[in-house]
Amino acid sequence: MRTFNEREKEVLKMLYNISNDKLELFSFHLQHKYFKDLTNSALFLFPKREEVILYIPKVHFDDLEKRKSIMMEFMEFLSLISFLKEERFINIIPNEDVGKSELHIMRKDFNNPKIEQSTQNIILNENGDYIDTKQAHLILDSDSEIIFEGVGLQKLIYNQVTENCMGLLFVSEELKEFVRNKYMSKEDLRYKRSQIATWIGISLAIIFGILGLFNPFNHKQNTVPIEPQELSPIIKNSNEIHQDIHKIIEIIEKQ
Repeated sequence: MRTFNEREKEVLKMLYNISNDKLELFSFHLQHKYFKDLTNSALFLFPKREEVILYIPKVHFDDLEKRKSIMMEFMEFLSLISFLKEERFINIIPNEDVGKSELHIMRKDFNNPKIEQSTQNIILNENGDYIDTKQAHLILDSDSEIIFEGVGLQKLIYNQVTENCMGLLFVSEELKEFVRNKYMSKEDLRYKRSQIATWIGISLAIIFGILGLFNPFNHKQNTVPIEPQELSPIIKNSNEIHQDIHKIIEIIEKQ
């Protein structure tokens, strides 16, 4: 298993908390648990035109570096989902009905879309946020102030979204175990335990070496007289080693 950055770990946590008892479309989980909660952006799919638009908060859109960062974050997310699919940590069953819809919206608070008959604007929620169909790259609030601006993504990205984000999601037990083990695979755990065992062996060898200085079975002429004041640091070091071994054993028991 490769390593994951903090943003990716948040996605893994999201997947960990998804139950397989009731299968849902991945887009449902992304709308309710990813867009807004984990990333302050929105994703709109237009299947009839095979277009996808990533909407970025206006305050970030006007900052070129921040805009690039949010776009790269989304590409990173798609790459992560593709990797998890390839490694069979998640399974996504294709949704054949994706192309039949006019629009798919993914953002938690854009949860009540409807067409306003007088203007043909798309009202997104009860707050009155909307898309002016004549300026589809803009999302405005009820006072007609721009709150999001959209970036049209390539057809390749549209295909990746439909393949990786729109089907029924099944999360494997292996992925859940990976998250429970603090993002360590079975191979990582085995390696960690072998390291602990090695250190225990080294510690025991040191202890036996120290105890050998006081072996009562040594012949009298082979003993080395040791003054009482010389024993204090030796006993102290021995106690510290015992404490270290005790800590190591506690770590193993927690695994």
